[in-house]
Amino acid sequence: MSPEFILVSREGCHLCEAFLDELTLLQSELGFSVQRKDVDKDEQLLAKFTEKVPVLLQGNKILCQYFLDPDKVRTALNLMYTPGS
Repeated sequence: MSPEFILVSREGCHLCEAFLDELTLLQSELGFSVQRKDVDKDEQLLAKFTEKVPVLLQGNKILCQYFLDPDKVRTALNLMYTPGS
């Protein structure tokens, strides 16, 4: 099973589209999965993030917000595979 991240985004959001494009390239390189959630279709996410999208989550932890930080994703993946973490 590959590591999974959650991308909270919004339809028609240019930042979200750019974030997803970059994330897709990184995904093909590193082999993780991404579950996309539309902030406007989930009341809890909407209450939490409102206009603060896109955001990439690992569980409940925010890894990146507004812009993708590939180093943070790589670090998160490395920590997932480190014994004892």
